Amino acid sequence: MRKFLELFTVVLFFVLIGVLSFFITDKFALPEYVRQNETVIVPEVEKLTFEEADSLLQTTGFKGIKAEERFSVLDTGIVLHQVPKAGTKTKSGRRIYLTVSSGMKPVEIPNLKGISERDAQIRIKSLNLNLKEIKRDYSTIFPNGVVSGQTLKVGMKVLPQTEIEITVSLGTPEGQFIVPNLISLPLNTAETRIAKAGLKLGRVSKIHDNEILPNTVVNQSPTADSKVLSTTRINLVVSK
Repeated sequence: MRKFLELFTVVLFFVLIGVLSFFITDKFALPEYVRQNETVIVPEVEKLTFEEADSLLQTTGFKGIKAEERFSVLDTGIVLHQVPKAGTKTKSGRRIYLTVSSGMKPVEIPNLKGISERDAQIRIKSLNLNLKEIKRDYSTIFPNGVVSGQTLKVGMKVLPQTEIEITVSLGTPEGQFIVPNLISLPLNTAETRIAKAGLKLGRVSKIHDNEILPNTVVNQSPTADSKVLSTTRINLVVSK
């Protein structure tokens, strides 16, 4: 009788172990195994913000991973691409790799001075900038039809569609004359050169200089090759 009870106890023990194992498998292990191996359709998350995309993916059993960032016309943080694509059937828990917009690529402002108006317009358009206004003004440096100024500094980085203005030269205004080089000339010769240039002599100042002959021009204002109006007077400094 005692041996029978011992045998019964052993059998009962193994039966209980079996029942407990079945319960654990049925309630925990099997559902987890099924969950890990079940396929789920990947949702569409492109054009959402990364935060919105990751939240949606988590609700369907996935994990959003920011794989890279690219310049784009879309706002910063918007999902551009996803891998796997929307509609793909894959295992739950898989990582979904997302390419996210870093906004528009900055544009570096070029030097437009010295090129023609048409070339400047083509360059501005090719850089996706907005030419707001073309101003026109006389210039003694840039010839007619050439860009003489711009509102944005060369090398500055701005977003596409940023407005820029340019100034196009009208050339030298009528009635302007080129100032001759008078340095080292005798005063009387300088006066003759000034008259031939269509200009007038202005103030004459004298300084001591033992190394130069008296009445020799040592300085002038405006400087040589300046473009001035006919009413401009040429001031000289001569030795004495």
